[in-house]
Amino acid sequence: MPGTAQTEELLAYIDLLLEGWRARYQAERSQRPGAERESVSVRERNILELIAAGQSNKEIARTFEIAPETVKSHVKSIFVKLSVDKRAHAVARAQTLELVKSH
Repeated sequence: MPGTAQTEELLAYIDLLLEGWRARYQAERSQRPGAERESVSVRERNILELIAAGQSNKEIARTFEIAPETVKSHVKSIFVKLSVDKRAHAVARAQTLELVKSH
């Protein structure tokens, strides 16, 4: 298992990659109607449903039997794809796009 410094460095690298993806998806979305909706994976939609239900990353991780860090990675990806930076905004945007049901 990598040390804390290595883990932090890896997370910083992932953040940089996600920022690049955000720019790419924003450019794509402006060119193609519906691209934002299509880009969200089935797993990400499932996670969005649980976020909408008020579950924490830890609870979502238990539901899917994955690490909380994996959930965090999915959430960051969702934020990039939906161009948001908060869980509540992600849920609202997902509901607008009909990716999840309104609760």
